[in-house]
Amino acid sequence: MQFVTKILNNTKIAVVAPASGVSSKDLAKLKSSSLDLDLQSECFNSNSPFHSADDETRFECLKNAIYNEEIEVIWCLRGGYGSAKLIEKLMKLPKPKKQKIFIGYSDITALHIFFNQEWGWRTIHG
Repeated sequence: MQFVTKILNNTKIAVVAPASGVSSKDLAKLKSSSLDLDLQSECFNSNSPFHSADDETRFECLKNAIYNEEIEVIWCLRGGYGSAKLIEKLMKLPKPKKQKIFIGYSDITALHIFFNQEWGWRTIHG
């Protein structure tokens, strides 16, 4: 984590969960890091083992990160089923003025493809 912190020092990062959520223990670790993280609590309040929140909430959290001008990086926690369900709504959004770096893995790949092909964003699969 020290290496990541060194690279991303002074970078505003939106942490989203467009698919699976994380444990409260892992969320607490993130909150205690020295990174400048924007964690929207409503995005992580599901008891479902498959989704971090309902479809609409997951979409709104991602949309907020996309249009927040202070955010430089959007970091998706975990992969998992559900991220592809957000693409239909993303297709209706205008391309934001500010490009973000998008990070995620596993089933988040569907979002990588959307951001690459539709908006020309740089993404990191990891």
